[in-house]
Amino acid sequence: MKNKLLTLVSVLFVSVAFVQCGKDCAREECDIAPPPTFSFRLLNNADKDLLAGAAKQYDSSNVRISAKRASNGSIENINRLFYFIGDSIATTGFTVNKNYSVYYLSLNNNVTDSMQFGFSQRNSTCCDVSNYFLSRFNTTDLSTAGFVLPITNGYVIRK
Repeated sequence: MKNKLLTLVSVLFVSVAFVQCGKDCAREECDIAPPPTFSFRLLNNADKDLLAGAAKQYDSSNVRISAKRASNGSIENINRLFYFIGDSIATTGFTVNKNYSVYYLSLNNNVTDSMQFGFSQRNSTCCDVSNYFLSRFNTTDLSTAGFVLPITNGYVIRK
């Protein structure tokens, strides 16, 4: 009888311990991780858009994004999207990922800017809210500026 009681108490203790160790993730509400998209606007010093409107200086077909593959250093073209609001605002966007170490902006076949993105690994027991951030633009270190992607209304690049 003593052995049966000891066995029953042991099984009960182990069951309770296992239930308490694991977290029920089905009941946890996770924040939605921000999408890894970077958008920017090309503006002049008077805050006029250079891809649309009266101050248009560049044709969107001549705006290219390329990136250096982290594994072998090869340069590849990256798909980019243009968002035109009316006839005076143009925003360009592309998706960032860890396969590339540096992204390049080319205007009229000339590389004008380089962008590096960092990745913040943020996992809890049940949630992954990791995010990308703009860490360097040309030679300026931005890692402390808090530019978590996506950046509202796009990052402003002045030309």
